[in-house]
Amino acid sequence: MNAGRRVAFSHFLVFSFSDRTDSYDLPSNDKFEALRDLAVDRAKQNEDRIKALTRTLILCGSKQVGKTTMLNSLLDRNLPVRPTLALEYSFGRKLNRDGVKDTCNFWELGGGTTFSAVIPQLIITPLKERRTVSVAIILDLHKPSQIWLTLDKFMKTINTCMKQYAEEYPDQYNAIYAKRMNKFLSAHPDHPDKDCMDVTALKTHIIGGRYDEFQNFDPEKKKIICRTLRSAALIYGSSLHFLSTVEGALIKRGRDVLHYAGFEFNPPGSVCVDHNAPLSIPPGFDSLKDIGAVSGRSFHSVKNELEQYFSSHFPQVEEENLEPEDPSAHVSFKEPHLDFILKRKRREIV
Repeated sequence: MNAGRRVAFSHFLVFSFSDRTDSYDLPSNDKFEALRDLAVDRAKQNEDRIKALTRTLILCGSKQVGKTTMLNSLLDRNLPVRPTLALEYSFGRKLNRDGVKDTCNFWELGGGTTFSAVIPQLIITPLKERRTVSVAIILDLHKPSQIWLTLDKFMKTINTCMKQYAEEYPDQYNAIYAKRMNKFLSAHPDHPDKDCMDVTALKTHIIGGRYDEFQNFDPEKKKIICRTLRSAALIYGSSLHFLSTVEGALIKRGRDVLHYAGFEFNPPGSVCVDHNAPLSIPPGFDSLKDIGAVSGRSFHSVKNELEQYFSSHFPQVEEENLEPEDPSAHVSFKEPHLDFILKRKRREIV
C-alpha cells in the first residue's frame, strides 16, 4: 500500500466506525478488511478524479511575427531563434490546482498561410481522443496589408475543419460546442451583440504581434486596425491581445496569454480597449456599439462590413507563398550518415 493510500486509509478510519454501525457485528478481521477495501476504493476514486490532462495549442499566423520567441519564453527555453520551416512540435508541463502536472502539446506552424492545410489534422486527431484543443492566431500588426487575409484564412480553415468533425463525430462535436457556448453565455447572458456572433467551437485567441513597432503608427491607422480586430474577435468569441517580444511588460503578458491558452489556468486579468495602448480583451468583454466600426446586425453582415472597411484603408496583398528550401539541406537537420547515403543515391539516379 503506497503512501497516498495509507493516508486515505487512516483518514477513512476516523469516520467509518461512526457511520457504519452495522459493521460492529463483523469479526474483527472481517471488519478491518472491509474498511481497508473501502479506503482503497476511495483512494482510487480520488486518483481518477485528479488525473493529469493533456491539451493541444496550435500557434499559427503571420510569418516572422515572434511565435517561436513567445513559445520559448513560456517554456523558459534559452535557445537561438531560427525561422520555423513548416511545423515544429514542443511540449510543456505545469502543475494544476490538484497538484498534478498537465501536459500541453504545442504545434507551431511556420510559413504564414502556406501550410494551413495541415491544421485540420492537428485539430481532429486530439479531438478524437477527447482532448482539449485551442488555436492562437498571431498577426503582424506592422503589416496591415496582410492582417485581414491572414486572419480570415485561418478562421475559415478552423471552421471548415470543425464542420467536417461535426459530420464525422456529431456527438463529440455537440458536447464540445455545448460546453463552449454554455461557458460563454453564462459569462455574458445578455450580451447586446449575441445575434451577430458565430462563436467558434474551439477556443481561439487573436494575438497582435510586434506591438513595439505598431505603437508608432499614425493614430488614425491604429484606430482602424484596433476597431477591426476588436470587432472580429467579438463576433468569433475570441480573446484579443497585443504583444511584443522586446518590451518587458508585454513579454510577461505574452507568457500569461499562452499559459492560459495552453493550460486553461490563470486567465490574464487586465482589460484594455484603448487603441492608444496595447489591447487586452477577454471573449465577450466588448460591444459593437463601443467599437463603432460597423452597423450590421448579423454575423455575415458584420463580417462583410469589416472586410470592406479594413480593405478600403489597407488594400490586402496576398503574401508570397514561396516553396521553402529543401529542408534536408537546412543546418538544423544535418545527419552525416543519411546525408552521405542521400548524396550517393542522387549520383546513382543522375
